[in-house]
Formats: sequence, structure tokens, C-alpha cells
Amino acid sequence: MALVVFLALKNTPLAFLTAHSYEKLNSLHQIAGYTMFVLLVLHAALYTAYFQGQGRLKTQYSEPKEIAAIVSGFAILGGVLSAIVLPRLRYEAFYITHICCWIAAVIAMGFHQPDLGKKALVVTVFTAAIWVADRLVRLGRIVWFGVNNEATIHPLPNGATKIVLKKALARAKPGTHCFLWVPAISRFQTHPFTMHRSSPVEFTVMAREGFTKRLHDYAVVNPGATVRASVDGPYGSFPDPLGFDKVVLVAGGGGGSFTFGLALSLLERMEGGLPKKIMFIWAVKETENLTWFQSEIDLLRTHTPHTVEIRLFVTRAASSQTTLQAGESDLHLFGVAPDSDSTTGTDSELPSSLGASDPEKKHPPFGVGVCQ
Repeated sequence: MALVVFLALKNTPLAFLTAHSYEKLNSLHQIAGYTMFVLLVLHAALYTAYFQGQGRLKTQYSEPKEIAAIVSGFAILGGVLSAIVLPRLRYEAFYITHICCWIAAVIAMGFHQPDLGKKALVVTVFTAAIWVADRLVRLGRIVWFGVNNEATIHPLPNGATKIVLKKALARAKPGTHCFLWVPAISRFQTHPFTMHRSSPVEFTVMAREGFTKRLHDYAVVNPGATVRASVDGPYGSFPDPLGFDKVVLVAGGGGGSFTFGLALSLLERMEGGLPKKIMFIWAVKETENLTWFQSEIDLLRTHTPHTVEIRLFVTRAASSQTTLQAGESDLHLFGVAPDSDSTTGTDSELPSSLGASDPEKKHPPFGVGVCQ
């Protein structure tokens, strides 16, 4: 149990030893959890068979220590089932259920083995202690960063919301993520979102259910409102793309939060003499969705001296020709047939007004394809 909890910590020491953040270690947490559950089932089955053979099954399982063991076992079963079924259906329900089952399992385990001489209670207390310590570290960050801090929220088309924090965040890098706390929306919950800007800290959140839907509804009713906010983080790690001559970033919809952040972080770290090239590909359903990251698109287009080749794709256009305001110039989106090769975004197939390769152009190649 101690190993399972250790691998689930957000501030795990393994992050410093392995250069991987907690989310990269989550698969190990899951493997350890499933292994613990299998061992628990074997433990229960073998002892049940033993007590049955001794003819004292009812007597044994009526003792308080064994009742606590049964409670702990079913709590762990609930935690495992919640991890299998709920995350893709309703994450908030999974999170609350998982935490409640874990707390019940640890408390019951302490009553099952209360004898310090058997060392089991020491392990149980240690397991609870590292979990509480991690929670206190996270709470301390939220309290510290929340002093005189606030966020401005802006509604964006098709269910998106932009959040801009007032205070700068130490060690913040575009492409990493933080756990956002907005008490006006949810007083007792934090939710992870990817930063696509670090100065100021910005998040673009897609409305789904629960917190994100309530956040967007609030932004629609109160556009540009300022609310109290704080974050825990940053977290996250990814391979260093500076070791490659060409970097290709591909995302769809809200996934652009990560790739826009990574592209901007990469440009900030590049030196003038490095022969780097970035190909940035982003696909969205609606033309209006391009405004989610309009300022980031402008930065990538106008960044010098490095070459950033941008290919944007709109898969569900409302009309054959649409104009989107972007920076100092208008981007004209021309519709193409779904089976047209122009959706590949190659220079030869894009209208020259959209940024097909031209040696006289001031900015890097820029193309937009629209499927209808």
C-alpha cells in the first residue's frame, strides 16, 4: 500500500530522481494498485480457506479486527472499480470516490493490525503520513500563490474559456500544467489545466461537464469578470525538442493548449544561430475556434529569425469563404472538398493569399485549409 501511495504523490521525490513528473509515473501507480488488489484477494481467499478448515470461520470473522479487514478490502475494491469505470465517464465522481475509498481503506487497515509489534501499523501510518504531507505541500502552494491573486475570465466561442492570472508563477513554462483553484466556481476542488502562456499565466479551458461547464457558464454571464484564484504547480515534463533539427507539433481542438505552449517555450529557448524549423499543425471543427489561440498564432507567424510553418485546418466550415481577423492582417479561409488533397496543407495546394511558400514573404509559411 505504501508503494501505491508513493507512486501517486504529486510531489514525489521520483520526479527529481527520474526527471519525470507525477503523470508519467501514473502508469506505475496503476500497476502497483492492481498488483496490491490481486495480493489482497489471495490473502483473503487463503485465510478464509484456512479458517474454514479449522472450523472457526464465523467466530474469526466476527472479531472487530477481521471486520475492519473486510471493510478495508471492500474499500480497496471500490477504489479499483472507480479507477476502471469512472475516469472516462465523470472524472469528478472518480476523484471523490477514489479518495474516499482510499481514506476508508487506510483507517480500516489500522484497526485490522493495531499491534505496533507486527510493524503493519507502522507501514499504515507511514502511508497516511506521506499522503497528508503531499496534501499539505499542495495546500501551502495554493495559499501562498493565492495572496493578492485573481483571475480574469473571458468566454470564447463554442464552449471555451480563457483564464488569465494576475500574478506570475515561479518556474512556469508554457506546456506544463497547474491545478487551478477558483472558489467562485468550486470552493473545495482544484482541476489540472495546461498553460499556453507563462507571462502572464494563461489557460484555455474547453467546457465539458462539472467544473469546466460551470466555469464557462459563469464567463458567459460575466464576461471579463475578475475572480479570486490560485494554482498548485507547475507540473509536467516532456522531451527536450532542442536536440532535433525539425520539430513537428500536431494537435486537435483543445489539445492546442499543449502544442502552442510547447512551441512558444521552444522559441524562447532557441538561440539565433540554431538551424531549427518548427512545423505546427492544428485542426479545429469550427472557424471560430481559431480565435481560441489568436494571439499565439500571431506570435508564431511573426517570430524571427526562426522559421515556423503553420498549418491550420477547419473540418466543419459554415460557408465557403470566411474571414478571420488575426493581428494586423485578415486570414481568408477558402473551402475545399473533403477529398481534396489541399487538406494536407502542402504549399503547392494552398492559395498564395494564405501563406503558401513565397521567397518575398516577410513571415514564414502559413496555410489554412477548410473541409466542407
